[in-house]
Amino acid sequence: MRKKHPLPDDLRELLNYDPETGLFTWKKPTGRRAKVGARAGAKEGRGYRVIGIRGRNYKEHRLAWKWVYGVDPEEEIDHKNGVKTDNWIKNLREATSLQNKHNSSICKHNKSGFKGVYKHSQNGNWVANTTVNHKHIHIGVFKTPEEASEAYNSFIKGLQGQFYTSR
Repeated sequence: MRKKHPLPDDLRELLNYDPETGLFTWKKPTGRRAKVGARAGAKEGRGYRVIGIRGRNYKEHRLAWKWVYGVDPEEEIDHKNGVKTDNWIKNLREATSLQNKHNSSICKHNKSGFKGVYKHSQNGNWVANTTVNHKHIHIGVFKTPEEASEAYNSFIKGLQGQFYTSR
């Protein structure tokens, strides 16, 4: 079960949110570091911004959702443009874990330069694969990384629709 966020009225009492920029600023200080008018929160280790309220940290994008819609999101919150700190409301949408995963960028350990593609260590061909609902899906083996990437992108686009990205 997900962490419950402060009530919308409590959020609005403590913070201002600009839905055009996605920035939160302090309305009321809650601690030594919270100054009225200053930008709230900080970047955490995984690249998201968090805001500390009454001793608990909350992800800024989830607070933005609650601020605008008045409810906790039921699913994960996806950043459409893939930028974890870009929390303007039009950049945020609810997504399942699978949808959110397929909208992620290329893994930093990827050596092919293409999402879902790796070079087979024994025969030198290029393999396209993915994982869906914890099941490995082998898309195919190809002569070039570009061919493997095209096959991967076609498969994922058909599966994910609006959540598809090749970045």
